[in-house]
Amino acid sequence: MISSNNNNNNNNNNSSSSLPSTILSYKILLEHNKMLQEDIRRLRDENEYLKNKLMSKPTDDA
Repeated sequence: MISSNNNNNNNNNNSSSSLPSTILSYKILLEHNKMLQEDIRRLRDENEYLKNKLMSKPTDDA
């Protein structure tokens, strides 16, 4: 029974000590996600601009 209690205490200590690292990783992932979303938005805007520019270009068919 003592062995089981020691294992539980060790597990609790390990999980609580990794919590700050987990929170930091989560914050880093959130920031990275935000940056990627901004990149996607910028690329979509650029794509729309280029598409409109191409569509408004006069054709040489005449």
